[in-house]
Amino acid sequence: MKLFAVIFFIAFTYSFKCETIDITIPDSFIDDHYCDCPDGSDEKNTGVCEGSMFVCQNKGADAVEIESRFVGDSICDCCDGSDEKEGLCPNVCKQQTQKKIDEVDNEIKRMEELIQIKEKFSIEGKKLRKELTNEIKNNKAELKEIKEELKNGDFDNTIKEQKRKRDNFSADYKERYNNLKSKIIEEVTEETSEEILKRKIKEYGFISPNEEEVNVTSAEVQKEGNEKSKEEIKEEQRKLKLLIEEEETKFKKEDKELEKEIKELEEKQKELKNKKAVIERKIWELNEKNKIDITQNNYCNDYFFLNEYSKDNFKLYYGFNITQNNNINVGSFVGWNTSDIQIYANGTDCEINQQIITRKAEVHFICGETPNIIFTDEPNTCEYVLVLQTPCACGKKLLKSLHEKRKQLEEKLH
Repeated sequence: MKLFAVIFFIAFTYSFKCETIDITIPDSFIDDHYCDCPDGSDEKNTGVCEGSMFVCQNKGADAVEIESRFVGDSICDCCDGSDEKEGLCPNVCKQQTQKKIDEVDNEIKRMEELIQIKEKFSIEGKKLRKELTNEIKNNKAELKEIKEELKNGDFDNTIKEQKRKRDNFSADYKERYNNLKSKIIEEVTEETSEEILKRKIKEYGFISPNEEEVNVTSAEVQKEGNEKSKEEIKEEQRKLKLLIEEEETKFKKEDKELEKEIKELEEKQKELKNKKAVIERKIWELNEKNKIDITQNNYCNDYFFLNEYSKDNFKLYYGFNITQNNNINVGSFVGWNTSDIQIYANGTDCEINQQIITRKAEVHFICGETPNIIFTDEPNTCEYVLVLQTPCACGKKLLKSLHEKRKQLEEKLH
């Protein structure tokens, strides 16, 4: 009788506590293919209880939990094979861990390459930073010279005066032309027909810059006095023709010179104005770059300053501003939130529920070789997030975390 009591006591010693409910059951009830705990925690190794979890110890890899219903289904869910009968599944935990180590090694190698790329851009950016002061100074000096040349050249008035001079010269030529025309009319006889006179005048080059055609009336061919001989008339006409040709040659030459002078002045003025605009734009860009705080990511950002990156109707002008649909100002660069988040604020107003708010955006930096926007979002109305891949976000901190990850994986193998 005493022996039976001892056996009963041993068999029903209450020492196992269910995981999620305050119930204690005998150790002998564990893994007996009967769900004594409502959460099934007493049958983790049998998988008979719905919703209960089985822990794969996976020595040499990471321990994982699987639903108990997957235990004993002849499918190897645990890398150590513990979810199935012994011998059914090989233990491949160390192989899986080694594969992860190899992957991390590749990530480490790639990160080292990206850090070198960042350093290259940082060196170039640092050079640009050092050159900024001198470049701004030189451009301002050049701009001053151009402004003085434009002022001293007095191009508007000079061009206006040259055009007036050309107009006066043309009027003077017209007057001389009319005098010669009158002269030739006086030298002809009454017998000279209107048609012959018109033809003669055209032959002699009587086409003025200000007249399409000489209009000769029958009244102009009338003459008083004695008639001249045909030989005398012919000689007079020959002389007049030479005078006309001389006048035309002189006029065309001087008119061409005046036109050339005016054109050269206009081109020079245009060239100086264009040069002035270019230098003013350059000085503005240099001043903006000189203002920007790039201490968060060394000098790498200087190399990419004002570069344009686009995605989903957004345009980011690196370190300057962001626009949407080419006409909405999302915000201008105001600083850094953290070492990898830029803040752009003071954009175009946006109305929400009759309230006016100002658009703003964050640019989140992630490590990558080539700068480009890989994601955009609007978590709240008129508040935007852009994710920018850039080598400027790569650094020793990320490299250190990869080495730590590799060390942890190595420890699992031993």
